Amino acid sequence: MGAGIPRLAGRTIITCRWRDSESAQSQCGGREPHARSLHCRRVLDHDPLALFSWTELTLRLGVASLVGLLLGLDRELKGHPAGVRTHALVAMSSAMIMASSLMLTVQLGDGESAPDPLRAVQGLSQAIGFIAAGVIFVRGANVVNMTTAANIWVAAAVGIASGAGQYRLVIVGAGLGVLLLTIVRLGSRFLPVPKDEDIED
Repeated sequence: MGAGIPRLAGRTIITCRWRDSESAQSQCGGREPHARSLHCRRVLDHDPLALFSWTELTLRLGVASLVGLLLGLDRELKGHPAGVRTHALVAMSSAMIMASSLMLTVQLGDGESAPDPLRAVQGLSQAIGFIAAGVIFVRGANVVNMTTAANIWVAAAVGIASGAGQYRLVIVGAGLGVLLLTIVRLGSRFLPVPKDEDIED
C-alpha cells in the first residue's frame, strides 16, 4: 500500500495540471493547495506513469523522433550511413520500449510486486551497444565513425528519457549533444592533428 500512495499523488497533480486554471483551482484547491503553483512551475516534470492518453503517448514519441532527427542531421550532412532516419528510429524505438515498460508496470503491478521498468533501460543499453559497434570500422591505422557511434548512444538516451516523460532531461541532453556536434567540432579544427591521422569522424 505504501508504494501506491506516491503514485496516486503524482497522478492527481498531473490531472490538475492538464486542466485550465479555474478547473485546477476548484478541483485541487482543497486537497492540494500547491497544485496550481505546480502547474506553472513543473510543466516539464511529468509523472512517468501518466501515459495512458493518446496526447501524452504522441508527445513522448514525437519528441524522441524530432530530437533524433536533429541529432542525425549532422551525420547526414557529412555523408555517414547512419544519418537522419537511423537516429530518429533509434530514438523513437527507445521511447516506445521505455513507454511500454512503464505501461506494463502499471497494468501488471499490484502494489506489492510489479515489473521493474529499469530492466528496459538495461536491455536498451546492450542493444544500442551492438548497433553503435556496427558503424565503427578500422581504416588503415585509424578507427572511423566513433562520433557517429557515440551520437547513436545519445539518440537512444534521448529516447529513453522522452519515453519516461523526462522532458527537462531531454532538452538539456539534446542541447548539449547538438553543441558538441557543431560548436565543439568547429573548434577542434584549430587543434594540431598528426599528418598521418584521418580526421574524419
